[in-house]
Amino acid sequence: MNAREIILKALYNIEEKGEYFTHALSSSIALCEERDRSFVTEVIYGVIKNKTALDYIIMQFSSVKMKKMTPWVRNILRMGTFQMYYMDKIPHSAACNESVKLSKKYAHTAAGRFINGVLRNISRNIDNIRFPSAEEPVKYLSTFYSYPEWMTEKLLDQYGFDDCESFMSESNKSHGVTLRVNPLLSNPEKVTAALESEGVHAEVLKNSPALLTVSGKININNLKSYKNGLFSLQNFSSYKAVEALDPKCG
Repeated sequence: MNAREIILKALYNIEEKGEYFTHALSSSIALCEERDRSFVTEVIYGVIKNKTALDYIIMQFSSVKMKKMTPWVRNILRMGTFQMYYMDKIPHSAACNESVKLSKKYAHTAAGRFINGVLRNISRNIDNIRFPSAEEPVKYLSTFYSYPEWMTEKLLDQYGFDDCESFMSESNKSHGVTLRVNPLLSNPEKVTAALESEGVHAEVLKNSPALLTVSGKININNLKSYKNGLFSLQNFSSYKAVEALDPKCG
């Protein structure tokens, strides 16, 4: 399987089989060539994170409703649209052509022509794509930032438009990889040293000494320190939630 087919299968498994995102992503990375891992990670994560916005873009150029498409067709379109709208280094022609190649294996001939037509239309009009007006704040924010409307309404109520948009924008950015040290087996200094010996540079996160931030690419499945249970993947916000709860024994 090439990188895009691996991505498509991961998106299908997440949407149709209920596979956990983290499991689907790690399984996909394990199947990849080293050179493709960052691309696969970015597209899987990006499609899931921006699904509402992607569907909104697609529906501006499709005569077929999303729910009428097969899961394979939906996700081929999302992948292609994500590469064209959100990624700077992927030529539109490559995104379109590779999507059509996937359709030959995962859809019928007419669906392939449909995918080709929609993606090329999006490509031609990429600079003219419009989202809902900010005059409809819930619709605009929930669509552009791909947040559920119920959550958008709550955030707007509590913080107002400007702070709500700032929060959503910041939350949608990539903040790198964070690792939580297992205090039962090690400590931050020893884990940092172990990672350095395996070619991974990590630093202790300020004000959160149990967390390490990693710069550059990392494939934890190849790391002896991970297999030995010295750390686990955990993002900053999840860690801070548990820290704020401060659960006691029993």
